[in-house]
Amino acid sequence: VLHFNTERRRCTTAMKGEDKLSFPENLARLQAERGETNYRLAKEIDVSQTSIKNWKESVCHPHPRQVKKLAKHYGVTVDALLKSSDGQ
Repeated sequence: VLHFNTERRRCTTAMKGEDKLSFPENLARLQAERGETNYRLAKEIDVSQTSIKNWKESVCHPHPRQVKKLAKHYGVTVDALLKSSDGQ
């Protein structure tokens, strides 16, 4: 189960092993494929660089609005962004 905080500047701490989603890996892969820095991505979707770093390190999860912005930015579905490569 993912936990989201509705405050714009804060995210909810992820508990270790709480889910099997591969959002951090998918985000890092998509970002690397474009050669995109955390700074550039943060500017594009209007979040802080620290938020991007925390999402990629599984420190916390983004708000669903940010997930939608990321999916649109990368031209993928929200499901594709959240799913693990083995389909779980």
